[in-house]
Amino acid sequence: MIGSLGMSTRPLLGGLIYDRYDSYAFMYVASLGMGLAADLGLLASRPYPSRRPELAAA
Repeated sequence: MIGSLGMSTRPLLGGLIYDRYDSYAFMYVASLGMGLAADLGLLASRPYPSRRPELAAA
């Protein structure tokens, strides 16, 4: 449900931002920031432990 709300509001918000700033630069910078935050979250998480004992010894 949250995903569909995001997909339905993005065109509206994108249009409002474009009308306000006359450019898409703010949206590109915001998308870059969200992508970097997602990457940092992935790098900060620990990997799952191996279920196979022969791989755990390596």
